[in-house]
Amino acid sequence: MLVAHHPEDSSAAERITHLLKAAGIEAAPVPESMRADVLDPAGPVVLWLWTHAAHRRGISPGLAETPPARALLVRLDDAPLVEGMEPRGMIDLTRWDGAPEPEAAQELVRAIRTLVGTRLEPSDGLGKPQFTTGSKLDAAAEVQRLLEEINDPATEPPRRLQIGDELERLGDPRPGVGLDANGLPDIAWVKIPAGPFIYQEGERRELPAFSMARYPITNRQYHAFIDDGGYRDDRWWPGLERPQPEAPRWPQGNRPRTNVNWYEAVAFTRWLNARLGLCEGSIRLPTELEWDHAAQGKAYRSSDWTRQTSAAGLHPAGQSPYGVEDLSRDVWEWCLNAPGHPDDTFAETAARGLRAVRGEKLGRNAGGIAADGTYRTRPDPNMYRVGFRVLSSAPTSRKGHIN
Repeated sequence: MLVAHHPEDSSAAERITHLLKAAGIEAAPVPESMRADVLDPAGPVVLWLWTHAAHRRGISPGLAETPPARALLVRLDDAPLVEGMEPRGMIDLTRWDGAPEPEAAQELVRAIRTLVGTRLEPSDGLGKPQFTTGSKLDAAAEVQRLLEEINDPATEPPRRLQIGDELERLGDPRPGVGLDANGLPDIAWVKIPAGPFIYQEGERRELPAFSMARYPITNRQYHAFIDDGGYRDDRWWPGLERPQPEAPRWPQGNRPRTNVNWYEAVAFTRWLNARLGLCEGSIRLPTELEWDHAAQGKAYRSSDWTRQTSAAGLHPAGQSPYGVEDLSRDVWEWCLNAPGHPDDTFAETAARGLRAVRGEKLGRNAGGIAADGTYRTRPDPNMYRVGFRVLSSAPTSRKGHIN
């Protein structure tokens, strides 16, 4: 059984897949872009996830001609149906909270069996799908192989660059690089504990607990802000200079967003807070102290990454002691404050001075590229080597969601 989904729904597709496996049915997620290639009256049953993200993209060609018993709709939220969908077999999971309870798994399987009208065989215990049609049905397996390559320390940087682009083509399923079921940035939060840490040249500092995004904001995540009218909505821009959006240096959706200035990054965080129902400032840019704490842990740590432009999250071996990634690459990241003044975070003062950035280190030491690279610049230029990541002072759950 295959679970077809758009990139924004990759996390939901993984949960549905786990639910099916819990009931003894072999299943695998498959990118929506390949769903038309796997719809076959003699092939596997395809569960097509219907969400707000899917509604925005529209109904896919070929669905109306597909036998309903082989392509079932799984409705995960209150996204409206479109013409041609009503008579099809539909499974309503709008009330499912995503937890993998056995009862929910059995209920899903019973609904599928009722609609399909055939017996679904359980797993043979060897991890092999019971349904195959060959060729492009191997997309899910290809994605899994790519993810395994990412985690292999022997994978060279040029190959990692290729892997990122291949994942983008297939529909990158990794949490933290795309959008959630509501079309909002799916941030993978990493909890940074309260306590002391070593700042810069041996200075001891202490901060309260917070959560940091595992990866920088990606092109796909930033485009959600643009597509939602972010540059036209005055609510996100009080006290900020509003430019016209520039195209990113690298257009792939899973690569870090660049060519944004400090004002744009702050406007993005205001928009995201509002869309998540949070108070302004709950999600924001980190200060340089917070960035350094998340990057270095309790002692100085240099990164073992090489300078390679690639998709987010392709160098897990270079993560900080807390698990924050992509801290040392050829993309700088905006900080909230004026350099050397962590309390100066106001938009009104930004126009009169500089803003700190962190990330890329122009020099090298014996450990590689240092993750404590420092720099400062004016807040207004849209520089092709500057992006940003976000921090949350709101509580986050064990799965990384905002509570």
